[in-house]
Amino acid sequence: MSNYRAVSIYDKATGLFTGRTVGGVGFSDELLDAHLGDGEGWVDGKHDHLSRKVDVATGQIVDHRPPQPSTEHEWNGDAKRWRLSAAAQTKTDSIAAAKARYAALIEAQHDDVRRALLGDQEAIARLKTIEAEVQTLRGSNE
Repeated sequence: MSNYRAVSIYDKATGLFTGRTVGGVGFSDELLDAHLGDGEGWVDGKHDHLSRKVDVATGQIVDHRPPQPSTEHEWNGDAKRWRLSAAAQTKTDSIAAAKARYAALIEAQHDDVRRALLGDQEAIARLKTIEAEVQTLRGSNE
C-alpha cells in the first residue's frame, strides 16, 4: 500500500483538528484543496483531534489540551484526555445504580398491584416495602 495516503483536516485560524480525516489511494494535493471548506487546511497523517493541533505559525503538529469540561474533570496525561475525577465518577456510578434499582422496583410491582387490587394483603405489604425503597431512592437523587 505504498500509494495509500491519509490526511487530517484542521481549522487554519485556530490550528485545531476538525476530527475529519481523508484516506485513500491516488488523490493529489490539488484534489484535497478543492474539497476543503473555507478556512480549512490539511496535513499528512492521521492526528488525534483531541490532543494535537497544528501550530499555525510554524505548521508543526503540537500537543493540545482542550478546555476543562467542568471542575469535576481532571487531566489524564497518559490518555491525553479529560476524565471525571474519582469522586465525580463514584457519584455518577451511584446515581446510575440508583436509577437502575428504581426502574427494577417499578417494573417488579405490577403483579403485586394486580394482587393487591384483588385483596391480597401480602401483596399490599410488598408494595409498601417497594414504595419505601422508591422514596429513599428518589431522595438520594435529588
